[in-house]
Amino acid sequence: MSTDLTGANSNTHGISTSDATSSRGAISGVGGGTILGLLINSIPDASPLKPFVITLAPSASVILYGLYVWLEGLIRQKRADNALRDWEQTLLGIIDDPNTSDEEREERRKELTDLRTIKLQLKRERFKILSVTQGGTPAFAQPGHNA
Repeated sequence: MSTDLTGANSNTHGISTSDATSSRGAISGVGGGTILGLLINSIPDASPLKPFVITLAPSASVILYGLYVWLEGLIRQKRADNALRDWEQTLLGIIDDPNTSDEEREERRKELTDLRTIKLQLKRERFKILSVTQGGTPAFAQPGHNA
């Protein structure tokens, strides 16, 4: 590993270490670009498709990156939803356990109320994002509305 002119660490191939290890960099830049390059090089020079594919390659790379970011967001959202659901089930299990003291049960009920408030706020934010991106503004996001 060496340092290039910008001071960034790089390997012998000139790719910065942070870009080479980044999954986003691999999908959109290094990986996606390499795959598109291989595809373009596999098309014969005489083919009428080659100029068309060369022209579309940058757009295809951006689309692949956008798809990756979108899927990554869905996966993170699903993981968060699962974690909140597990947390809620754990709290309900503690509350329903006959061996749980009244004091502990009351603390877990308060925590469960807080958790449900968080879940409601997250759903509200998701709805706001969907509504705004589709041209509408939900009532609770309008000025003067008390949530």
